[in-house]
Amino acid sequence: MAINLVEVKRGIMLPDGLIYPNLQILILDAYRYGLTLSNASDAFFEGMKGLKVLTLTHVHLSMKSLQFLTNLRTLHLKYCILEGISSLGKLKSLEILSLEGSVFDELPDELGELNQLRLLDLFECFTLKRIPPNVLRRLSHLEELYIGSRSYSSWAGEGMDAETSNVSLSELNSLSRLTHLLLHIHDECLPKDFAFSSTLQSYEIKVNDFSEYPLWFGRTTIAKKKFSKSRILNIGSGKLTTFAAFKALYPTLEHFKSSKIEDCENIVPTIDPMGLIELKSLQLQFCRNLKCIVDASLRQVPATAFSNLVELSLYELREELVLRRFGNSAPSFIVELEAVMKTAIEASKTSKEDGSAEYPTELNVSPQTNSKFSDVLPPYIEQ
Repeated sequence: MAINLVEVKRGIMLPDGLIYPNLQILILDAYRYGLTLSNASDAFFEGMKGLKVLTLTHVHLSMKSLQFLTNLRTLHLKYCILEGISSLGKLKSLEILSLEGSVFDELPDELGELNQLRLLDLFECFTLKRIPPNVLRRLSHLEELYIGSRSYSSWAGEGMDAETSNVSLSELNSLSRLTHLLLHIHDECLPKDFAFSSTLQSYEIKVNDFSEYPLWFGRTTIAKKKFSKSRILNIGSGKLTTFAAFKALYPTLEHFKSSKIEDCENIVPTIDPMGLIELKSLQLQFCRNLKCIVDASLRQVPATAFSNLVELSLYELREELVLRRFGNSAPSFIVELEAVMKTAIEASKTSKEDGSAEYPTELNVSPQTNSKFSDVLPPYIEQ
C-alpha cells in the first residue's frame, strides 16, 4: 500500500495521526504550500509502523515523530527544516538516508548507530557545520556518500582537539564498502600522508573549487546516471602534495581538471607515471609552471599514456608549452593530437598575418572527432 501526496493544497492541515498499519510507502511534497508537521503530535506516525519508504519535501519536521518507524528502510527528507535530528539513531533498520538541501547544523552522534546504512546523501546541506568525529567510521555498511555543492566543508585539519573538531577525511578509509563518493573539500583538510582508497568505483572530488555543481546536476535522469557513475577529479589549485592524495585513483580517472598547479612541470610522469590510461578529458588552466604534458626525457613513459583521451582543453598556459618531450617514440594519441594541433596552429598564424585575428588564449581539441577549433592557443611541438 502506498500514498502519494505531491500537491497538498494551502490551508489543509493534516490530523494528529494517521492509522495505516499496512502502509509501506508515503510520499508527501509540501512544496510552495506551507505545510508544516512541526506542531504535529510526536505520535503522528505511530499508526504507520509498517512504513518502509518515507519521502518528505519542503516540510518543517520534528524528527522525534519518526521514532515509531522501526521498519523504515529508506528516508528522503528533501529541503526540509529538521528539529531534534538526534532521533535518527532510533531508525536501526535504515539503509538509505537522504537529507538533500535540508536545514540542520550538526549530524548527531546517534547517526553512527545506523549500522545497516548503505547510502548517506548530504548534498546541498549548506547549513551543516559539524560532523562529530567517529560518526562516519562506524557506518560499516556504507557504500555511497554524497557531500558537495555548498554543503559541508569543515573537515578537521591536523592537530585539532577531538572534543571540538569535526570529522577527519581519514575516516573515509575506514569504510571498506565505500564505492561511490561525491566530495568537495579544501586541500588544508587533507591529513598528512592521506590517500583516497582505490576501492572507489565512481567519484566526483573537487578540491579548492566550490563554484560549480556536479556534472550530473540538473540533467535528465539518464544523464544523471551516466555522470554520477563517472570518475571525476577537479583540483582548483594546489601543490604536488595535494595531488599525492589521489595517487590510487589515477589508474581509473576519466575526467581531470586542474588550475594553478604549483611546482609541476608536466602531467606525466610527475602526477601519474603510468600515464592516466583511462582518462577521457583533460582540462588545464592557469598552470604557468607547466612546460609539457608528457615528459619522457628522463624516464620511460608507457606507450599507453593518455590512450583513451578524446578531449583536451588548455587555457592561459605559458606560450612555450609543448605537448611532449620525447625521443624517437610517443604514444599514438600524442602523435595524432600533434597533427591536429599543427593544422590549427597554422590556421591561427595565417589569420594573424592577415590582420583578421590575434592569437587567442584557449585550445579545445577532440582529435578522435570532427574538431571545431575555437580560441586556439599556439603551443610548440618539441622536435
